[in-house]
Amino acid sequence: MAEGCVCYAPGVVSCFPKKTHIDPNNLVHLSHIKIFQDGAKGTFKIVTTLPEEFVNQLEVAVRANIRMTPREQAKLIGGIRKIQAAGKSKKTVAAYMSHIWRLWDSQ
Repeated sequence: MAEGCVCYAPGVVSCFPKKTHIDPNNLVHLSHIKIFQDGAKGTFKIVTTLPEEFVNQLEVAVRANIRMTPREQAKLIGGIRKIQAAGKSKKTVAAYMSHIWRLWDSQ
């Protein structure tokens, strides 16, 4: 794993045909309202699920990400732990990103 990122080789996840780095410090801010509106219009859809180990890999990436402040890391890790506590080990790409965006929207 590249330090501070979750990395996938081409084809490991079907929606990532090229080598993909998910950088928790480079998030797109998108409100839940926008996600729901686009879903209702049919312009947004869930395309795949991430591997079960994504949650743990994301936490490792957040802790290793030197561009994030300790406060940002703690907030994101808190959200990751809520997902784990809820027993939702397999989530969609959209659901993970939606959860992360919600955390950032609340700052």
